[in-house]
Amino acid sequence: MTNYIEQAISGKLGPDEKFYVYSIIGGRDLQVSDVMNYVADAIAGAIQYGQRQRMCDIFMSVATSTPQQQLPVFDQFAIQSDGDIGSYNRDVLRNTTYDINNNMR
Repeated sequence: MTNYIEQAISGKLGPDEKFYVYSIIGGRDLQVSDVMNYVADAIAGAIQYGQRQRMCDIFMSVATSTPQQQLPVFDQFAIQSDGDIGSYNRDVLRNTTYDINNNMR
């Protein structure tokens, strides 16, 4: 799945695949490395915070599907795991302003 996402958004699978991936997970304005960081964090976060079995069950349920079919499942998993691809924008990450009502910076 991660290889498919990276290949697609890098343009190596053609414009249709690139458009498809961005239409599902968003992040069209992000650099490839930022999108891949989001993908890696969704997976690593599940493992780190005790959701490994849930993640494995979800991914195993679509293991024989095509990457295009797996992508929406991954996207829902990432969103349900408090994923927000918009917060992976380099400009957002550079913001060091302290806001007591927002712990993302």
